Amino acid sequence: MNIFVTGATGFVGRHLVKALVERGHEVTCLVRNLDQAKVILGDQVRLVQGDLTDERLDLSEALTSIEVVYHLAACIDSRKTRDFFKVNCGGTKRFLESLKSCGKLKKFIYLSSMASVGSDNNRVVTEQSTCRPFSPYGKSKLTAERMIFGMAENLKDVEVI
Repeated sequence: MNIFVTGATGFVGRHLVKALVERGHEVTCLVRNLDQAKVILGDQVRLVQGDLTDERLDLSEALTSIEVVYHLAACIDSRKTRDFFKVNCGGTKRFLESLKSCGKLKKFIYLSSMASVGSDNNRVVTEQSTCRPFSPYGKSKLTAERMIFGMAENLKDVEVI
């Protein structure tokens, strides 16, 4: 299976990529820093250099034969609220728009965060819990989730998870 991963050099991403490669999948990763990615991911994956916040980023060639996308890329730490929204919402929207040209895509998997739900020590969180994020990061991840499911109708025949 041909799989595309964003956020591949992060903690979860590097383990996901390793597992996918071990299972025999063809993996392509969008990375901002090629040298760092080669050290972290090795040479068993195809690397595409780019940044989701770059309006000039063209992924059409890289996405041509992709069947499954794991979208893990995120801004997880910043002093500026706008940075979380620029990457987690704006970058995700740009990425979703680029998937329209991906003719073989069957599944889009988005990694969100417990921060999008928010929590306190007195509350058990379930799938039915009301989302009450308290951090800019959590608010940006919840906004991205809602945007993804709102845009999912543009991805015909694609399972969005």
